[in-house]
Amino acid sequence: MQGETDRRERSYRAAAPITREQLRRDAPEKARALDQVEQSDVVVVGGSLFTTDWALKHVVEPAFPGVLAFQKAPTRDDVVRIEVCDPNNIYLVGVLDGQDDPQWWLEGSSYPITVLDAERVRVLITSRELGEKYGGTPVAVWFRWGDGDVFHMISHCYLQRTELRTARHRQGATAYFAEKDVALSAAMLREVDGLSLADVESAKPSAAVMANVIIEKK
Repeated sequence: MQGETDRRERSYRAAAPITREQLRRDAPEKARALDQVEQSDVVVVGGSLFTTDWALKHVVEPAFPGVLAFQKAPTRDDVVRIEVCDPNNIYLVGVLDGQDDPQWWLEGSSYPITVLDAERVRVLITSRELGEKYGGTPVAVWFRWGDGDVFHMISHCYLQRTELRTARHRQGATAYFAEKDVALSAAMLREVDGLSLADVESAKPSAAVMANVIIEKK
């Protein structure tokens, strides 16, 4: 278990420079905003609520009635492919591009999301595979409430794990850096040693989403 946790943590440390380098190339003003973020900025974002997994039932349902619901049947420990619904959404810019074929880890007993108010809720990330297995396709959703907004996702946005489903997934992590045209430092070469392309690819979407959220609030 410790080895698997270390692998996921290294995957996130590898995904972070890819996200930053893509921002520097494609949106330098956003990259500068992210570089200026301090710890206090992350702790206090003002007017937004970010929740994951079981908070669907225990926070979102009672606080925002009639918007989202837990459909009463949790998932198994599983991994599913994900799709971005609106790549131009401010929270999804750079999350998927090129050959990306990422997967999302559903920790055991994750809570699938049922959208009750389709006019209010915007589904940002979805998964056909999640829907086929558990009945609900939303992975990440967003909606406005009063002067603020709520962002919720199934499972969690950190420590994603993956499965090696294709020959591309089984390539080394350096191949993913090459796809994104991001140079590897000597330190990063050591960091990704033993990681697969799929490890870093599956860490990048949640890393990019959270970077976009922080930039928007900054």
